[in-house]
Amino acid sequence: MGSKQIPGGNGSRPPTESRLDVGAATPDRRQRQETGLPTPPMAVRRIETLLKLNRVLREEINLLATALAKADRHAYYDELTGLPNSRLFQDHFQLARRWADRHRSQVGVICIDLGSAGVAVPDPAAVRLLREAAGRLVSNIRRYDTACRYGDGGFIVLLPHLDDPGHVVAAQNRIGARLSMPYDADGEPIDLEASSGAATYPFDGENYAAVLKAANYAMHHRKATTAVAASACRFVLRE
Repeated sequence: MGSKQIPGGNGSRPPTESRLDVGAATPDRRQRQETGLPTPPMAVRRIETLLKLNRVLREEINLLATALAKADRHAYYDELTGLPNSRLFQDHFQLARRWADRHRSQVGVICIDLGSAGVAVPDPAAVRLLREAAGRLVSNIRRYDTACRYGDGGFIVLLPHLDDPGHVVAAQNRIGARLSMPYDADGEPIDLEASSGAATYPFDGENYAAVLKAANYAMHHRKATTAVAASACRFVLRE
């Protein structure tokens, strides 16, 4: 009787119906391939690349923000004294003028000239004098007033929200007295003659240019009057 041959004889295990193919895609890998998602190693490398790119972009944004802040400050502030420049001063005047029109108040403008203080700019000693004068000026005005460097050795001050023109005169005298006090220049006291003139909106002008012109005229008129009085005094003394 013939022997029945057993599959996988000679002691070997019968072959299974399917073997695991190492190179075949697993269901999870096949799903990622079908959806376009990266495999774990690829995802890690991609995350590292994006993090590095994010750091580079943040650094570039910070540099651009710093440059923009410097450009904005240069556009609206005086580099020498740190005070608002004439462009920002004029913007503040327009805001104050509109407020005055709505509330029937006044806007004061004071022009100040320190004479020889600005002649030697950018001499270091003259720069120190102007900066000290700017500090004195800011410390003697209200927090919502505006002081601006005007010309080489001058300033203009904006006084909004005024109900009485006498407030302008009081501020003018107070500022003039403070700016005329001796300055220290490398241990040597220096006296500066601060001349000033004031004007108000809407009495002395209907716009920025007109009010500034009136204040500037008042300053030169006061300076000329003071010079004539000083000359007359010297003439009397010589007599």
